[in-house]
Amino acid sequence: MTQRAGCSPSRPGRRALLAGLGAALATGAAPARAAAGITLLSGFRPGGLTDIAAQAIAPGFGRGMGGATTVAHRPGSNGDAALMAALGQSGDGRTFLLAHNAQMVVQGFGQPNRTIDTQPLMPVAAVAEAPLLLVAHRDVPARDAEELAAWLRRQPLPLVYAAASPGGLGHCAFQLWLRHAGHTAAPRQIHMRTYHDGAGPALAELLRGEAKLGFFSAPAVLPAIAAGQAQAVLATGAKRLAALPTVATAAEQGLPELAPLTAWTGLFAMPRTPDAAIARANTALNAALAEPATRQVLEARGATVLGGTAAALKQRLGAEEARWVALSEAQEFDVDG
Repeated sequence: MTQRAGCSPSRPGRRALLAGLGAALATGAAPARAAAGITLLSGFRPGGLTDIAAQAIAPGFGRGMGGATTVAHRPGSNGDAALMAALGQSGDGRTFLLAHNAQMVVQGFGQPNRTIDTQPLMPVAAVAEAPLLLVAHRDVPARDAEELAAWLRRQPLPLVYAAASPGGLGHCAFQLWLRHAGHTAAPRQIHMRTYHDGAGPALAELLRGEAKLGFFSAPAVLPAIAAGQAQAVLATGAKRLAALPTVATAAEQGLPELAPLTAWTGLFAMPRTPDAAIARANTALNAALAEPATRQVLEARGATVLGGTAAALKQRLGAEEARWVALSEAQEFDVDG
């Protein structure tokens, strides 16, 4: 699908994004692949949902595909370096991209002038989905989203929040929350500190106190919450997380606009992969997701195991794009932060 422009991130600009993408491609756009093995290409640094899902499915997927599986990280430009690497290959049925909904859809609305066409990538199946958590540093005196918004209004500006990268899911979710929380700060008065290219480094920034709050997927942040290093004040999704039963959902806190925003991953084959190879990969992936060890890893981190057909993943992509089209047309992203 062709990505579209929507909300406008404040930093870095398009020139910096393109420069980062060019550097990533110049240093190794094509993923290294173990001989006779399977490669799962990931566009983000370790620590987020994509990496956690890749590591969880790799053993079982490799068994189903008849070869050892290597998870190859190709971070750069919020996952775009990996997308471009995948789009530049012809499918051999041995290399796959584990993609995040931020890569496939959200960034088309969060990054102006982004025109990456992901349609040549061939859906295999959805992998896992997880709610987003609005998280604050442990020293912030807030127990829910309303208290956090009140605290934020009392803070001197500018104020820094953490996000994986501009135009991504956490960035756009934060802008949406600011709008519906009634914050009236001028653009750029509440902004990202820096460009991270992954949830892990962004979360580390929050834990150090350099940023005070941000949206993260549950798998990325649950260990820090369990260790008392951060606190969650709101969860997206339809129901409360079993691991955080006292954290109310967005809908319960009067913010239904945030409820549908979740992080999810899907497995995609390279362009021109034969149908038989995609069918084989779909069977192997669903078998891997059915293994108790795989489910335990994902569910312990607050993710829901998905699986299913290639057609279902394609339908999920369409629904995600429709959601962000509606948000963009409603001008939900006026805050340039």
